[in-house]
Amino acid sequence: MKKLCVIFFLFLIISNFYASFSFNFAGHSGAIWDIKIYNGEVFTAGADGAVNIWKFGSDILLRTIYSNSSWTRAVEITNDYIITGGYKPDNSVKIFSKKEGKLVNTFSDHKGSIFTLATDGLLLASGGSDNTVVIRNLSTNGIVAKYHAHSRWVRDLKFYKNYLISGGDDGKIIFFDLNTLKIDKVIELSEKVIKILTVSDVVYAVTAKGFVYEISPRLKKVYFQENITAAFINSSNRLIYLGDNTGMLYILSTDFRLLERLKILRASITSISGFKEIIYVGGSDGKIKMYNLKTNGINSLLTGTFQIKRMFYKENLLYVVMSSGKLIVYNVLNGLILKRAGFDEVSNLDISDSVFYSDINGRVYKFGDRNIEIFQTENEVTLLKSVKGKLIVGTYKYLFIINEESSEIENYFESEGSWFNSFYYNGKYFFFGTTAGEIFVLSENFDLIWTEKISNSLIVGFTGYNELFVITFEGKIFEMNFSQRLFKITKSFDENVLCETFFDGKIVLGTKRGFYILENETYKFIKTEAMVVALSHGDKKLFVGLANGTVGVYDINYNLSQILREGENKILAVDVSSKGEYVVTGGADNKVKLWRIEGNKFKLEKTMAGHDDWVRSVIFVKDKYIVSGSADNTIKIWDKNSGRLVKTLSEHNGYVWALAHKNGILYSGGWDNKIIARNFESGQILFEVKTNSAVTDIVIWKNFLFASEVNGDIARVNITTGEVSVSNVSSSTIWDIDIYKNFIVFGDEKGKVFVYSVNDFKRILVINAHKATVFTVKIFQNGIITASVDNTLKIFNFEGKLIKTYKRFTQAVLSIAVDPERNAIITSGGLTPTLFQLP
Repeated sequence: MKKLCVIFFLFLIISNFYASFSFNFAGHSGAIWDIKIYNGEVFTAGADGAVNIWKFGSDILLRTIYSNSSWTRAVEITNDYIITGGYKPDNSVKIFSKKEGKLVNTFSDHKGSIFTLATDGLLLASGGSDNTVVIRNLSTNGIVAKYHAHSRWVRDLKFYKNYLISGGDDGKIIFFDLNTLKIDKVIELSEKVIKILTVSDVVYAVTAKGFVYEISPRLKKVYFQENITAAFINSSNRLIYLGDNTGMLYILSTDFRLLERLKILRASITSISGFKEIIYVGGSDGKIKMYNLKTNGINSLLTGTFQIKRMFYKENLLYVVMSSGKLIVYNVLNGLILKRAGFDEVSNLDISDSVFYSDINGRVYKFGDRNIEIFQTENEVTLLKSVKGKLIVGTYKYLFIINEESSEIENYFESEGSWFNSFYYNGKYFFFGTTAGEIFVLSENFDLIWTEKISNSLIVGFTGYNELFVITFEGKIFEMNFSQRLFKITKSFDENVLCETFFDGKIVLGTKRGFYILENETYKFIKTEAMVVALSHGDKKLFVGLANGTVGVYDINYNLSQILREGENKILAVDVSSKGEYVVTGGADNKVKLWRIEGNKFKLEKTMAGHDDWVRSVIFVKDKYIVSGSADNTIKIWDKNSGRLVKTLSEHNGYVWALAHKNGILYSGGWDNKIIARNFESGQILFEVKTNSAVTDIVIWKNFLFASEVNGDIARVNITTGEVSVSNVSSSTIWDIDIYKNFIVFGDEKGKVFVYSVNDFKRILVINAHKATVFTVKIFQNGIITASVDNTLKIFNFEGKLIKTYKRFTQAVLSIAVDPERNAIITSGGLTPTLFQLP
């Protein structure tokens, strides 16, 4: 045991001088500044100061290196090293062992941020905001050369033949001869250079204005695309990728012919890399997309932005720590949320006999009538446990043992470059796991017995009863032989494990797709609607916390018995197939779902994920395809039978709320004030019409297209001539329209429903239908069906007489489809479609 005065002295040093990091074990939480691919692994550098290492061609995260105390702005890879460059005030180049992830060397040659790194395996070049380029020998670590020829920031470096080429904000492209160690030539452009590209014997420069210049062997402009923010040449398939500040990806041949254009992110593209048919695209929002050129498939890699952070159960109360810092306490018996004062910026929680919690600034409190601050760390508290009168606090690099009564530090332990994040106590020994795959074993008196590194991957947790198992993030389960300090892999999953618990004598593991229940040599898998990021249990209940904020409550037979959530993932759009066999829905969970109608019930057949925001419109096309429009500004076409994404259309620059199809033509309306008609098969745009405001719905009638708008207009477009006429029929937004014979019907935001003549737009009838906004209308068999945010659905005849009212809704009905085969209404008034028979 260390002397108390020595510990306090060391603690003062620690708290004042060790670097501040962000903790994210399952992806980045900030902009993706750089992506590199090397020997079957993908390395991503982010604004959270971390480098994530992924298995190439999959969404499996292998491990994380916490590299810089500010943004990690650049990353380079060699056979032996991972090299990072830090943003200010870090300003350092760090070299890590590729095998173990340990810090090997730190260089502080620059007086500003490091924006770019390059290596040829022997030399390492760095450049940044101090306008300087430094070249080091990786074997000797000595500086080979250093030049200050740029007058503004150095943005990119590239080794090419016997040159190091640098490009910067001053528009200069400098060729530095590696043989003579002198500048050979300087080419000056009038624009900031953001990227240097090389293919065969040609060098290109990409500028902030969107121009691509051929630099060598001769200077000329070869391409232009405005707002370019990232660029990459894939030498394995000779394709050029450009990304812009709207999330659009452009794929070009090396002679700069545009081959494909797709909306892949909703934020600015900050980095691109690829190998063969796989492309990785990183954004300013921290998201990484993996695009397969052969299959057109787009996968999202893990991000660190889960809604649920941690979860604990005690005496019919479920405590849920949200990533926002909010603590939600559910009464499990009735599903109601309880209010708890004094919890507003919670990062971690322990609910033993006393309640301890930490806030987002690393302060640890004991909860009571007056919250008492008892400890503070420089970084987030990733482990918080109260055991035997001691408070255990785990954070970056350190594990502290604190006396609960005196708040004094009694002991501490170190793990260089990693976080203490997992804990287990078997009544005799304490086990702690780190993000670097290390295990610390302590006695009951909190003395260190031994440490062992069993993996490069994070220790998710320890579980078991008679036997102790160690779970790693890369999906491996180790059985521990304590006396011999042996760890044997007993099970391995080809996906990341995000959390674990031991429930009813079985190991339960949470993953991106759902959760596993393991017993002996067998296992069962249960799929969930989102990633399982937290697990807890008690009173014969298993609590499964999802990344979208939902908690599923399962009984001892793993049947879902209850759902706890703050807000539900509403269905926003619905359509029924022509033969009445299927229903398609779009929702606030960003997904398209296909349901088979079985009597009055719906069986979920397929879930199609790919949109990045709410799905606001869905339609069947030829009963072979499903088309969806989203608030992510895109339209996606799906194969109905396989659920495969066929095509993404990105012509709109606003929410796509309206879709229609007739005679082989797909019509769409968006919040960019545009209506677009395109040939469904070829994708060729036939015409584009500008409206006065955002388009909310489209109906095709005879040879005309009618569109409702946010400003109360209804636009009529002659499909043959393109002639447009506009009538302002309401002082409020019109959310939906329908046409029957010569009548056009719509509702307003005061609850009124209007019937107009299609031909001359004269008002025929006004119905005081609802108490709030009419969100959807449909006409069927001489009846007008209306639905409102007052949670009711009503049917009127064309004389305005109320025929029937449906009130069994707990939320607003936002969409209606009519099933003529069953003479029924299908609505969106819940998490699943609902069917009502028409009178």
